[in-house]
Amino acid sequence: TTNAMSIFHVGQNIVNNAQWKGFIDDARVYNTVLTDAQVAGLVPEPTSMAALGLGLLAILRRRRKS
Repeated sequence: TTNAMSIFHVGQNIVNNAQWKGFIDDARVYNTVLTDAQVAGLVPEPTSMAALGLGLLAILRRRRKS
């Protein structure tokens, strides 16, 4: 919105007032429009996320064996 007096809602649809039924864990507000490259830079690489997941699985497996 460009109206400073507008109410700002995270997780609510302004068209039909539907609300997000879940959790939002990383909400960010910027005072400018981000470029496509800036938005892409905010998304973690799938390979690094996969590596993180595999690392966590390995830790959990080790703990179960102990």
